[in-house]
Amino acid sequence: MVGLDGYRSYAAFGLAWRSCVALPFRSRGGGQPDVVIRYGEVPSSLPPAVGHAPWQAAPGAFLLRFEGVAHFYVGNGREILIAADGGDERAISACLIGPVLAALLQQREVATLHGGAVEVRGGDGAAVFLGATASGKSSLLAALVDRGYALLADDLTGAVLTEGQPVILPAFPALRLWADALDLLGWRARPVVRVRDQLDKYEVRVQRFRTTPTRLCVCYVLGDSRSENVSVAAVPSAEAFQWVNRHSYRRSFSHGMKQGVGRFLTLSRIAKQVPTFRVKRALHPFRVGPLADAVERHMETLFAQDQCPTQADAHPCPSFG
Repeated sequence: MVGLDGYRSYAAFGLAWRSCVALPFRSRGGGQPDVVIRYGEVPSSLPPAVGHAPWQAAPGAFLLRFEGVAHFYVGNGREILIAADGGDERAISACLIGPVLAALLQQREVATLHGGAVEVRGGDGAAVFLGATASGKSSLLAALVDRGYALLADDLTGAVLTEGQPVILPAFPALRLWADALDLLGWRARPVVRVRDQLDKYEVRVQRFRTTPTRLCVCYVLGDSRSENVSVAAVPSAEAFQWVNRHSYRRSFSHGMKQGVGRFLTLSRIAKQVPTFRVKRALHPFRVGPLADAVERHMETLFAQDQCPTQADAHPCPSFG
């Protein structure tokens, strides 16, 4: 929804947004926003601060510079200021979705995970897929969406505790895929929007999207293997925190902002309560079909009782591969 002042109203990550630039979030009606994004004066530095070029973090403040596009300031989890540096609105929006957004969520004590999430069959929980850059997270999410799963988040996933349970916050109804992933998935004919000029990455809107916070029921960590087969193996609860923490999104930001208590508690509960599995597949050639087959088969076995499993259920569940 675009207001008379030119600002747009959105909903994402359980928050109401009012933005001067277009975002891929869901539109919402009016009302008091939780976060305002606007053009304004951005400080040149944040002394004293933690960080290095192009970012700095201090208590309640974050500064990030995308040279040739824009400079961003994030304050107290409530506002994002933008100083354009040659980038158009599309480029500014593309840069905002990622580290800038992660910094704001961290200021609000939301745990930021480097991965995506889908609603599991039946709608009673969520599965999150963590991994390093180019591990195939978004391609796997796209394949699962094609199979009827509803998307919750892509690449940056926000998690919080609700009544002591880890919950995934719905992000926005779009996937960002490189051109080779579109070819791999057979998605070239779908309506796509280039994320930025000179970048062969595209935003694809999805129809199946979960709009409400959803309890996290299983965590998968994607990795490479020399084997051609896909394997899925349980991670002991004593090791789960290390894996989840390793795949937090820009966790170094929170150190400078001094706002990591909520993040630590959420990650600890995920490690303690949510079954975690390592998924390994061949690096070359990357085949998304067999990967999606193995993950879907594993989830169907794990959720055979139509309930959200606990970490204690992880080991009796058979591994595949």
